[in-house]
Amino acid sequence: MLEMWSAGDLRSANNRAHALADGGATDNLGILPLLRRKVRTIIVHTAQTSAVTQEDFTSTVWWPSLFGRVQVGVGPYGVGHLNSRSQVFESEKYDELLAKLRSMEVQGKPPVAELVLRVLKNDHAGVTGGHEVRILWVVAGVCQAFREALPTETAAVLATQGPQKGVLDLLRGDKERLCRSFPDVNTFIGNYEGRLVQMLAENAAYNLVEGAKLVGGGLERYFEPHPLDL
Repeated sequence: MLEMWSAGDLRSANNRAHALADGGATDNLGILPLLRRKVRTIIVHTAQTSAVTQEDFTSTVWWPSLFGRVQVGVGPYGVGHLNSRSQVFESEKYDELLAKLRSMEVQGKPPVAELVLRVLKNDHAGVTGGHEVRILWVVAGVCQAFREALPTETAAVLATQGPQKGVLDLLRGDKERLCRSFPDVNTFIGNYEGRLVQMLAENAAYNLVEGAKLVGGGLERYFEPHPLDL
């Protein structure tokens, strides 16, 4: 809890204690605030507990709700409520995104995809819509070149079968370790050993930098003026 107040309106009813958290199920990628401000170029990096190539991938993540395609709800609110409060992109574009990400993963390349998406109006999310946004999507996956460049001892650790960590185990203080399930780790507690944190960071950086080269010329392109920004 944190006491919040607005210098612009000292009498606002919102000047009170608030529970601060991440976007959770409604926007765990932080995209909606950027769309509200009409940011035209966005880089998104996701974490997940299952590989994007798994058949049931969509049922393990919340962010498809941005396309109105989530398959798992939260508490009593359900799937329909989550989709209606979060959808800002055309539904069929999720299929295109998932197909591109899976194709890169199957080829042993960094799992990235670039899409230009039409933004839909969503009053609940405060998104006016009517414009387009360019998004570079990067998911957590280990490409072949990254694996081949690993030190021998690190590769050996990645071949081991680590203990299956449930939420109760993690709440008791057990740390998640680097093992065969990398990089699909439990994201609920985030109690990771040091080398797992380093590997997650290294893999994320590799996928972003090398993946950006594959979809259109390099990462620097996303920091240059784009027709959508003009």
